[in-house]
Amino acid sequence: MKKSNISNNNTSEPNDTKTESNATSYKRCPDGYTLNGNTCTKSVKEKPGKVFSCENGFVLEGKQCKKVEITPATVTYSCSNGYEVIDKYCVKREVKEVE
Repeated sequence: MKKSNISNNNTSEPNDTKTESNATSYKRCPDGYTLNGNTCTKSVKEKPGKVFSCENGFVLEGKQCKKVEITPATVTYSCSNGYEVIDKYCVKREVKEVE
């Protein structure tokens, strides 16, 4: 009786040759991100807010700085008819003849 060798490709036999290689791991980032070493980074851009300011002595009005000059006010006192200003008061003098 003859023995025949039947080869089955689905099973591993002791004489099968296996090739091994070092697996290389690939690092991936989600869309829109950039790989930098072991970190995925994403730059988010937005427009900065505008802040207007003025130097001392100026006042901001809208988008313009206007110079402020402070001078003391001139005070003028006035009284109703028949009164006169004496020491910041309105004084009415009544004149009577002596009897």
